[in-house]
Amino acid sequence: VVLLTRLRSALEQLNSDLPSEALQLAIEELIRDRSLMSMAHANREIYKQLKDGIKVTFRNAEGNETVETVEVIDWDYPENNDYFLASQFWVSGDLHKRRPDLLGFVNGIPLVFIELKATHVHLVNGYKKNLSDYKDTIPHIFWYTAVVIISNGSATRVGNITAPWEHFNEWKKINSEG
Repeated sequence: VVLLTRLRSALEQLNSDLPSEALQLAIEELIRDRSLMSMAHANREIYKQLKDGIKVTFRNAEGNETVETVEVIDWDYPENNDYFLASQFWVSGDLHKRRPDLLGFVNGIPLVFIELKATHVHLVNGYKKNLSDYKDTIPHIFWYTAVVIISNGSATRVGNITAPWEHFNEWKKINSEG
């Protein structure tokens, strides 16, 4: 409910010239069930909506059918977006509930998935055990995820939802870290 409120608020701010009906149609399209699609296909579809906006058809004040694009993220002025990082955020799946370590939200949309391990745990364990489990038990969170980060405090890898482990890249460190 809180995330839908954040999403609605962000859409109202970004699309102040559009009626509430248009924003509601965009929200319904963004959150519709995609469980019959592959995770990658659902992710690609939502990525396009986030990048290009969501086309909605509604009746304007004069009663004429109108097509407009509802912007979901302000790519030109990032400061206009709402950012939220949630720690230990419970996500319910069809059969299980899971609690990812960190989820990064932009305008109420979970774009960043972060799995944290203890410093003595190799990162590949976070990929093979935890990330695989999350994909099986709460796949709908990954419909929206743009970036997956796995870290143990001393090493960090970044990838996307379909990348095999060997394509997760090392997080680049700033010069003072070597």
